[in-house]
Amino acid sequence: MSIEKHRKAIDKIDAEIVKRLNDRTRHVLEIGKAKIANGEEIYAPHRESDLLRRLKKATPAPLPMTRCRPFIARLCPARLRCRRR
Repeated sequence: MSIEKHRKAIDKIDAEIVKRLNDRTRHVLEIGKAKIANGEEIYAPHRESDLLRRLKKATPAPLPMTRCRPFIARLCPARLRCRRR
């Protein structure tokens, strides 16, 4: 595959990542609304631990979980900020 084809493939993947993150955020916001309506605590620290554990099992080479962890850690605070809006 040529460099240009690789770049086009990466661009397509990047667009899909952004789409999926937006889809995820919509679900997070709906969960936040439901928790507020039910008088539940919004923050559930065990969910972050569960997420990291699930992703560690699902993350194959060439990207080890140690490289994914910083990105995943940023998802959780971002989700809290979205819920507070």
